[in-house]
Amino acid sequence: MLRSVPAARRRLANQGSPRGPPSESGSLAGIMKALLAYVVAYPTVLLLAFHGTWLLGRLWLGRWPCPWLDDPKIIGPWVNVAHTMTELLLAAGLPAFVGAMLTLLYRAWREEALRKRWLFVCALCVACMVGSVLVLGWDPWGAVAWFMD
Repeated sequence: MLRSVPAARRRLANQGSPRGPPSESGSLAGIMKALLAYVVAYPTVLLLAFHGTWLLGRLWLGRWPCPWLDDPKIIGPWVNVAHTMTELLLAAGLPAFVGAMLTLLYRAWREEALRKRWLFVCALCVACMVGSVLVLGWDPWGAVAWFMD
């Protein structure tokens, strides 16, 4: 019995914890899950924020807002709040998206076992972001033109 205890301690010291290698610690795994959730959700949230503000302007005015006529900052208090939140999402959210993507790419570069998974997720998120930017640039209903005037 005395021989097995030191051997078990050496095994645990080499592994980091009985659950896995030290790189998969609970706090790091939680941070990576949060970054992954943010990167996956941001393109959709960006589209919803623009068009949600536009829809809220429609509900407040009783008609669809017109670009260069109805300013989203002065239509009403709830439209102003939605407009401000969307501006914050653009100003702070886009750099945070890029930072999260770079963090995920760094993680893929560092850990060969997870490389394919992280690279696939990053490629999928970049494709979704490009799609969101294309939809916002296309602006089929004039929501972005109204928002940016």
